Amino acid sequence: MGKIPKICFPNDKILTTVAHSCTLTPGPTPIIREQYRVPVQITPRIGHFFGRRGRILGALRPIPRFHDAFSQNTNTNTNPEAGLKLLLSNTMSLSPKIDEIRCCILELKPDVVCFTETWLHDSINDNHIHIPEYNFILKNRMTGVHGGVGLYVKNSINFKSLAHLQVNNIEVLWAWLRPKRLPRGVPCIIIGTIYHPPNADNNEMLTYLSTTLTTIESQYPGCGILLAGDFNRLNVSRLLTQFKMKQLVRSPTRGDRILDLVLTNLPQIYDKNGVEILPPFGLSDHNVVLLHPKVRSRQEGPSRKVITKRDTRISRKLELGRYLNSINWSIFDSIENCEDKLELMTNLIFNGLNHIMPIERVKVHVNDCPWITPKFKELIRHRQNAFISGDTVRFRKFRNLINRERKILRKKFFTSKVSQLKTSQS
Repeated sequence: MGKIPKICFPNDKILTTVAHSCTLTPGPTPIIREQYRVPVQITPRIGHFFGRRGRILGALRPIPRFHDAFSQNTNTNTNPEAGLKLLLSNTMSLSPKIDEIRCCILELKPDVVCFTETWLHDSINDNHIHIPEYNFILKNRMTGVHGGVGLYVKNSINFKSLAHLQVNNIEVLWAWLRPKRLPRGVPCIIIGTIYHPPNADNNEMLTYLSTTLTTIESQYPGCGILLAGDFNRLNVSRLLTQFKMKQLVRSPTRGDRILDLVLTNLPQIYDKNGVEILPPFGLSDHNVVLLHPKVRSRQEGPSRKVITKRDTRISRKLELGRYLNSINWSIFDSIENCEDKLELMTNLIFNGLNHIMPIERVKVHVNDCPWITPKFKELIRHRQNAFISGDTVRFRKFRNLINRERKILRKKFFTSKVSQLKTSQS
């Protein structure tokens, strides 16, 4: 980090700045606020704000720095639950702040980023707002220059836009997500990015959200739901009760009010202390919300264990029977001592067992059911590979094989257990 520069404003106010790690392109002088450590460029459109002393001083309140957030959240040793790491921000114009936003997103690495008040329009080139390793979908306001919502999704997450759920006069953007890891019993995540303007009709928005969420639950049974955005003063208690959701943001996001909310029906996978409030982007008056999923406690001890077993296939048992039939048992007649006879019989039997059905050491997962076999796991691997490659015929073949093998394994295991219990009782 180089020498600390001092930048003077026209009214001779001085701010001490610290250069952020991202590269700045030539252009207007970068202004970096001491509390934020993030670059803000002065353009003719926003330059007049610096003459408004109250707005600037009010924005410089002591909140966590992005630099500190980077150092706290880039630990690669954590093991998160199957939830999405989400960043939410009311940007008050996305395009002028894209360099700052790009730096922060690439450092924090959220799975999804929800933006409200993007103020985008068709004349803005897609390359200008592109962020590497992320896909972007948006819904611009049809009339006026403000409003609009956008959603960045990591390249590693399968997603599709649910345009059929959107209406023109309501600023809500819907998307279907299928991350690699999901909570058990949850087939997908439906995320909605919402901007509800202060002067909009509350009843209209609540009715729309209620109707749309009902449709989502019928079309995607068991799905996880995430609603994130700037709700302003919209009372969401009706939605929380009707769809069994919980509001996760507990700290003010604009002044002393909580306007930016995250609603979900999967509160169990998020830590109540895992919601961070970070500084705004540029001159936005809304703080950034960063939502972390819970971190699983690592299992003590190894995840696998070694067991010993013999090959008990029917063919091996028949081979052992043929071996025992081939022994000349008359040799025992020439032995008078009972202990010597026992030792000879033990040696004959174990020599055959170790040759025909040798002991094998097998690694199994500590959580595997006792009837799970390596063959069963191999069938699952073949099924997964067929699904990924798009081979429908092979996928169905292995799917059916797995179902049959599962039933056979369970039946054999429980039949054996019942037989042992009957023997022990008798």
